[in-house]
Amino acid sequence: MKKRFSYMLILLMVVLRSVLCYAGDVPEGLLNTDSSQVYFGEVKSIEENSITVIQKKNIKGEFSENKEYTYSDYVFTDSPEAGEVYLCGFYDENNPLYIWEVTSLETDSLEIKNTDDMSKRMQKYLNEGKFEEKEAERLSKTNINNDAQSPSAAAPSEISAAHEVQKDNEPDRQYFSFVLIPLAIVFIGICAFIFRRKRRN
Repeated sequence: MKKRFSYMLILLMVVLRSVLCYAGDVPEGLLNTDSSQVYFGEVKSIEENSITVIQKKNIKGEFSENKEYTYSDYVFTDSPEAGEVYLCGFYDENNPLYIWEVTSLETDSLEIKNTDDMSKRMQKYLNEGKFEEKEAERLSKTNINNDAQSPSAAAPSEISAAHEVQKDNEPDRQYFSFVLIPLAIVFIGICAFIFRRKRRN
């Protein structure tokens, strides 16, 4: 029973390790994960178990100006105030919303008021334009994927030619259906018969 419990505990720790982002890796994770969102957002309301933020200015990731998002958990050194604009970072529903208080909305010159190492690294990436570079890469990937998925209309002559080839191949398909398949079945039957005789001998 104890061994089983230990195995379950280890498995749970591995799952949590793979799902949750460590606080110390937050800036790097937000920078290198295509699905992450980094933006300036205005806090609309703070409830007991949630916070609602209005997206105001995008830095990286999916963004809709003035769209409201409600998060069930958030990380902030102090209590955020409704009506104030903060720097926001978000991975997914398995992680909290990370909030920083900043001096301005200009990424190349803003300062994060927190002085911990994680906040300093976040400010460094912002000031150096690293997030804007990653956003440009993300948009480029998105455009390439959209171009690859968009169907191209075939010319009428191409459609006609393909239809003629299909008609020409129909006798071959019929030959395959009515001749080769029965021959294959007979061959398999003969092989099975020989195999059985060998086993008996």
